[in-house]
Amino acid sequence: MVSSAILCGVVLWIPFADLGKHFGFATPPAPFYVGLMMIVGSYLALAQWLKGRFIRRYGYD
Repeated sequence: MVSSAILCGVVLWIPFADLGKHFGFATPPAPFYVGLMMIVGSYLALAQWLKGRFIRRYGYD
């Protein structure tokens, strides 16, 4: 979980760094990050909900 958070931080940092400019990346506008957070949050909530349903139905071994 920690490594995933670090990787996400690095990926979000790259467009603002000189490394991003070297590769021709543009800085995304603020609404992009709002939408990204909504999509990722929805995905995590849905995955957790479905995992709970699966465990209730088939059990946990």
